[in-house]
Amino acid sequence: LQSLKKSRVKSPAYLKHVRTFDCLRCDGMTDDAHHPSYSVSRVLSGMGMKRSGDDDAVPLCRGCHTELHEYSVELQFWLDVGADPIKWAKGRYEKWKTSQ
Repeated sequence: LQSLKKSRVKSPAYLKHVRTFDCLRCDGMTDDAHHPSYSVSRVLSGMGMKRSGDDDAVPLCRGCHTELHEYSVELQFWLDVGADPIKWAKGRYEKWKTSQ
């Protein structure tokens, strides 16, 4: 059986790149590269679950990032703000990596 586990990418340079985008929630200046929390099945989940790799990081300002961490279920934050971090991150790391 193939494992559902995805290897976690570590890339400080990519996180710096993520922070060049506007906040995914409010379009303000980004301070943080947030790592979404997933369950084993790669579904957005509550805090304290599996932290994603840097390749899944999304841009958030400090205020929105703080607010996100006040939610007990991360998915609810994204539903409330109407943003899709999985869609935002999809393929962005690979595109960045090939441009380096």
